[in-house]
This record gives sequence, C-alpha cells and structure tokens, in this order.
Amino acid sequence: MWYANVVFMVMKKVLMMALGTLTVLLLISAVWSGYNYVFDNDELAHIHTIYLIVKGYQPYTSFFSIYTPVLHWLLVPLFRINGFFLSTIADARFVMILLFLLRIGAASLLIKELFGKRIAFLFIPIFLMDPFTVFTAMQIRPDNLMMTFYTLGLLVATLGVKRKDKRLVFVAGLFLGTAVVTMIKIIPSLCIFGVLILIFHRAKGIRDAVIPLFVGFGTIVGFFLFSFFASGTLVVMIRQVIFDGKLLNDSLLYPVTPGNFYWPVNVYLYGFSDRSLVWIYEWGILIVGFSGAFRIFFHSVSEPLSLRSLLKLLIPITLGVHWLLLFFLRSVFLQYYLPVSWLLAVGVAVVVDDLVSTTYQYNIFRFTVLASLVTAFLLVGKASIDLNLMRASIDGYEEETRLEAMLAKIPENEPVFPGFLFRPPVYPLPYGYYYGDMPSNVTTRFPPVGEILDKKNVRFLVATETYLSYLPKDAQQYIKEHFLKDLKLEDLWVRKRE
Repeated sequence: MWYANVVFMVMKKVLMMALGTLTVLLLISAVWSGYNYVFDNDELAHIHTIYLIVKGYQPYTSFFSIYTPVLHWLLVPLFRINGFFLSTIADARFVMILLFLLRIGAASLLIKELFGKRIAFLFIPIFLMDPFTVFTAMQIRPDNLMMTFYTLGLLVATLGVKRKDKRLVFVAGLFLGTAVVTMIKIIPSLCIFGVLILIFHRAKGIRDAVIPLFVGFGTIVGFFLFSFFASGTLVVMIRQVIFDGKLLNDSLLYPVTPGNFYWPVNVYLYGFSDRSLVWIYEWGILIVGFSGAFRIFFHSVSEPLSLRSLLKLLIPITLGVHWLLLFFLRSVFLQYYLPVSWLLAVGVAVVVDDLVSTTYQYNIFRFTVLASLVTAFLLVGKASIDLNLMRASIDGYEEETRLEAMLAKIPENEPVFPGFLFRPPVYPLPYGYYYGDMPSNVTTRFPPVGEILDKKNVRFLVATETYLSYLPKDAQQYIKEHFLKDLKLEDLWVRKRE
C-alpha cells in the first residue's frame, strides 16, 4: 500500500540521518581517543629510532632494527623542528591521525567505485565501531603508514586503469611501492592485487594502462634497495627486517596467540563489562564480515569479466589469505589485524545492504529490518563512543612523569644501557627491545655487555631487575659489582664511585 511505502522511505531517511550523526560522533571520539591515549611502548621505540637517525646513527649497523626506516624518515622533520620532547610525540600522533583520516577517505572512495555509494556510506561507521581499528590505527607505527599508502595505491590504480590514464597508474605504483618498503607484511595483499591486474590485462589487452603500475612500483622499491646498497648495508638490512623479524616473533617470552584479543576480558578494547556489547560486535563483524566476503566472491565470479568484478575479488581473497597467515605466526599483536579489519567492515556493509535491499518488497520484514538496524547501530555506536572517551582519559600521566624525571636525571649526551628514550646508545639493542625476547643467534652478534659497560664507562642503566636477569651471567655480575639502584627513581641504576 502507498502509505507503507511512504513510511518505509521516511524510515530510510531516519536511518541515513542517524547513521550520519553517529558517524560524525564516532569519528570525533575515535580521533580524541587516538590523540590522548597513553603512548604505547612500541610508539616510544619508533620515536627513539627517529632520535638515533637524527643523531647520525645508522640503522642495522649502529643499532638493531626489524623495521625499515620509512616512517622514521617521514617524521624526522617534525622532530628537527620541535625537538625531542614528550610534547613532540603528541605532534607525531597528530600526523598519524591525519594519515588515518586520509585512509578512511581513500577506502570509502574505493568502495564507492566497486560497490556504490550506499555501501561506502555504511562502511565508515562499521569500520569506526571496530575497537581493533580505533585502538591501533592512529598509533605511531609503520603499519599505519603502510596501510595508508596501500589504500591510496588501490584507489588511484582503480581510477587510473578505469580511465586508461598512464600517469595515474604510475602514481598508484609509487604508492604501492612505498607501502611495501614501509612494511613487508603487505606483500600478500600486493601479490593478490598484482595477479588480478595481470588477469585483467591479459583478458582485455590494456598493456599501456597496466605497465606503468609495475614501473612505478619498481621505481620506489629499486630506489629504496639501492640507497642501502650504496651505503653498504643492504645485506644486513634484509637480514634484520626479514629474517631476524621472524626469529624475534618466534622467540618472544610471552607470545600473543591468534585469537587472544577476542577474549571478552580486555578493559582497553571492550571496557569493564564482561561480554560487553562492543565485544559482541567484534565477534559479529568477524562472522558477518566473512559471510559478506563469501557473498562478494560468489557474486563477482558470476559477473562478466570487468575491472570492477575483478577488483571486488580483492576483498574476499585478501581477507582469507591474510587471516590464514595469522595462524602461522607464533605471536599476533593487535596491529597485525590492520590489513584485515577494513575488509571485514566492507563485508559487513555488503550484508547490511543486502538485508535492506532483499526485504524491500516485504512490508513486515522491511520495517523490522530497518528498525533493528537503526537500534543496533545506535546501541553499538553509543557503547563505542563511551569506550573511546574512556580510553582518552587514560593519558599515561604517571609514566610521562617518570620519563621526565629520568630525562632530568640523566644528562642529555650521556649514553645509557641498554638504551633509553632521547639518550645516546651504548649497545646495539635500542630502547624498546627486550633482551629476554631476543634469539641467541642475534645477541651473539652483539659485543659482550660487561665489556661495553666497562670500556665506555657507562654511568647509567635503566632496566628492571627482571630485565637484568636475562643478561649473561658475567654481565649480571659486573652490574652487581659496579652499579647501585637509585633511591628515588625506580629502574635507574647509577655507577658506584670508585
């Protein structure tokens, strides 16, 4: 009946308005959380790497690192201008927030190209309600820079191939090349994308529109590798980034098993309630997201071959491959889910859109579905916003006070063992790495700890007693004989006056 259609259209408008308002509030709360939440130890480790680079230390030879320095190079100008202070770390967080917003925008435009406006619109709040995303996507870590360049590369490549614009395709190759030299964990996604593009090229014969993609990609990768070859550090860089990174993951004292973050008891992800609404939502987007991915796969393979149908396949195939690879890792940290979280959000958006579309002709069902969707989005959105504000209140004041006290106690150019934030190193293992986690075939490359401490006449140590217990016995004995714990600052050891 005509009045039922009118009511339905009004409900659709209400849904869109509610989702629009919710999306704005989710975005504001997510950004507020991303900026104010306490600095993660990994973030401080990356900031310290920037400090070492600015001070002239060479990655991989002067100090150990399992990361390429692309993110650190990007942030060097910020720290050169503002100086190495804790306040500058907050400025770096602001840069990461801008990258996050850029990634959301690029992902939305890509989804619009592949699936249409409605699914692109649904994708944003679904993505922002995912606690995995909000918790890690604005942290100072190379994973987020990698994902930004990867998403931009996909978008620009799609537009370039569609328009047969060689310049756009070449730029897309530059973006994708930058993504892989930022972090190699994006390689599976790039391989899948490359294969799909080659299939399209072979089927449609658009050689001139595809070759620039690989030229742009090769330009960035080639330039990156040549820069290390020219400095004589190419082999050691490859060894540490590729092989030592895997060895370190396999040797962690306390591994984070796959699925660990799906347990309900996690205050930072799900709040204080056991089996909270956000925890239920996280399981929901996992199950529904994979359902949507299957829907995309079977629908795409049944369509006539086109750029759009092939690139749609990127969503389910990449999701499946990356998710499977997580189970081959001994330790899976939360940031490892960044390459899959947005894909799950796309799958959920497709399912939600299908629910609305397939119930269009059934009055009873369409009212029920729309009312249920509005209610679910508002309830989960409200819970997500509350969690974001809660995380934003965890500002790490005590830890920042401790760091400031340490920096005030240790002179600016005084080397510290095993490494401390904004202070020169004396040992190849920099701030942020834990000696007990390091595999023996890595630590055997380093000079003896006791010999370094004695030869360099190191005056300060910053380490817990547990940390020191993992050092070689002779190093422990040397520290016991020559250092005393500071009476005021915990974990600070000062050389005895001899």
